[in-house]
Amino acid sequence: MSREFPDAPWCRYADDGLIHCRTKKQAEYFLSCLIARMKRYELEIHPGKTKIVYCKDGNRREQNENPIQFDFLGFTFRPRRAKCRNGKIFTNFLPAISNKAKIHIRQTIHSWRLLRQTQTNLQKLAHKYNAIIRGWINYFGLYGRGELTKVLRHINTHLVMWIMRKFKRYKHRFLRACRFLQHVAKANSSLFAHWKLGIF
Repeated sequence: MSREFPDAPWCRYADDGLIHCRTKKQAEYFLSCLIARMKRYELEIHPGKTKIVYCKDGNRREQNENPIQFDFLGFTFRPRRAKCRNGKIFTNFLPAISNKAKIHIRQTIHSWRLLRQTQTNLQKLAHKYNAIIRGWINYFGLYGRGELTKVLRHINTHLVMWIMRKFKRYKHRFLRACRFLQHVAKANSSLFAHWKLGIF
């Protein structure tokens, strides 16, 4: 890339990579060169994962048959609503946590089996899982934090169910358990990593 296309911004992580192009014609040429380069070393471009994407936004509005989103390193890049400093809403091409990553996080939360840990307390649960939660926040919270917030609320749902199982007075009383957890979270906002962000 540095030798053949020095003016093309690009990045790579392991076997995943992105090349930024100015036109569709340039993208098609780069792709043909890349395929030929790989073939020379008896390698192949993955046909299902390799594609030309049109980064549609408020300035790039033309109709295009190419996809307008892609996934890279756990993020989905696609047109999203954004707000500029003067409050005006516009469309920008931005990343946020991908659906695949969301599913993985939900599955991880489910695997904690909080309902089976009623012998412990919230402080110990926070100590046990905060490192994982902080990791998600530090990585996926860099871009599109609103999408990550929706996923992290899943933790609160499991904590509500934990409360309903642990305390008899909240058994079968979901809304009361929600209000109790919200009260605890606001009074102890630094207990869980996601509570520090106001995700109660």
